[in-house]
Amino acid sequence: MFYSIRRICKWIEKSYIVLIMTKGQNQKAVAVLDIGSIALRLVIAELIPGKDFKILDRAVRNCALGKDVFENGFVSEPVFKAMRKILKDYKELLSSWGLKTQDVRAIATSALRDAENRDTIIDRIKIELGYNIEVVEGLEQNHLTYLAVDRALRNYPVFYESGSLVVESGGGSTDIIILDRGAMVSAHSLDLGTVRLLKQLPPRKRNNATIELLVKENISATKSFLKTDFKLADISTYIAVGGDARFMASIKGVQESPSFKAVEKDYFYDFLDEIEAMSLDRLVARFSLSYSDAEHLFPALLIHSHFLAETKADFIIVPEVSMREGALISMSMPDKKGIKHNFYRQIMDSARNLAKRYFCDMRHVEQVKKLACMLFDSVSVLHGLTEYERLILEVAALLHDVGRYINPALHELHGSYIIKNSELFGLSTLEIELIADVVSMHRGDFKTFSSRRADNVLLAKKLAAILRVADALDSGHVSKIMAISVDITEDEVVLFTEKEEELVTEKYALAQKSDLFKDVFARRIRLV
Repeated sequence: MFYSIRRICKWIEKSYIVLIMTKGQNQKAVAVLDIGSIALRLVIAELIPGKDFKILDRAVRNCALGKDVFENGFVSEPVFKAMRKILKDYKELLSSWGLKTQDVRAIATSALRDAENRDTIIDRIKIELGYNIEVVEGLEQNHLTYLAVDRALRNYPVFYESGSLVVESGGGSTDIIILDRGAMVSAHSLDLGTVRLLKQLPPRKRNNATIELLVKENISATKSFLKTDFKLADISTYIAVGGDARFMASIKGVQESPSFKAVEKDYFYDFLDEIEAMSLDRLVARFSLSYSDAEHLFPALLIHSHFLAETKADFIIVPEVSMREGALISMSMPDKKGIKHNFYRQIMDSARNLAKRYFCDMRHVEQVKKLACMLFDSVSVLHGLTEYERLILEVAALLHDVGRYINPALHELHGSYIIKNSELFGLSTLEIELIADVVSMHRGDFKTFSSRRADNVLLAKKLAAILRVADALDSGHVSKIMAISVDITEDEVVLFTEKEEELVTEKYALAQKSDLFKDVFARRIRLV
């Protein structure tokens, strides 16, 4: 009876809070559902658009989704039924906060992403329970994690003064972000999760010694690859994200601020040695863990230990955030395009690092980017695009020559392939596909597209038309033209420069590459 009354009182209290929030002009309740490899996690928050959020409620329920998918390749019916039961319970909790399942941002990561029957599972959940599940790619997951970490460490100056390595070890993947004084260097999502690791070992051989050997083998190639992005030995700030890291910090850490704990490196290694010597039963009894959490604790922290050893960090910083808080931040922005603008520098840094990796002429690509932006702004009356599309054009300009690394001939096609198979921080798969299409059309034929959306085909043509002109204006890679002005008539667009010298090479190149501009904007373009 007491339990029932307490639940009723709690429901009334939450309902009252919801009523108060709905009366406010700038506040509302929202929810994020994280469908992970090990558990389904729900967070409900009070959202202040464009500003911040306050956590109101949380829920977590274990579910063997990753184990099922990584072993069988699909979500089995028993696991689906377990998911459905959890999601049904969450629906009741959401209702107590005045929320519907259709209003929840439901995010699925590597486990559901890899399932052969994911579309069927997503459709069944939508029809039966109303959740609209969004399957996020690894880089989008990294982006959300970065948003959360940046918020948690906003008052931690070292984060913005030195090299930082952010590592999140999960059940299905390990996500890595390298930063230099707060600026993006690279981001990677690796198929190196604790569930994936454990499935490689039969239960009778699943002991800490074999797990350590397996982690070492899986991680060695990754560390070598990361060193091409940044000298890991120069990194002084190591940031560990994830439930296992937070659990370790709750025991060994010091609360440096309300949003993060710090753990001395030696204390971390002592804890790792301590749990390595424990059996699974002992871990469960000693720390009051579930068997699922206990099974993944050692391998998750072991992954952190290997990356930590490559840095010069003396402490592990453990923010009390996750991808879910990052999703809340993204929801507090006016729209998705707005958040892209807020992380303009990180997106540009990611594109520049990819261009440098393929030995692009950085002076030339920066000049093409500059000219493309000038032209974009000058002919806005013709294209009708926004700042968001301008950002896409800038990334395409920085990357338009990456294909030269393979072969200068047909480098537009080689470049498109490289881009579609590369990682660009803060950009979705569809956005990367769009950039690849723009690059594929920056020279030569412009008849083929990888995009499946008709509106993206037209957008790609508009941006490629501008990029072709900008590339022609620096055809000699000597940055002759520093500024342009434009005169638009019914029949043509005329470009003027401050140069008095004859621009023979640039005029010839423009004549060769202006066909798409005429095709898209129904006007000739010429340089005088």
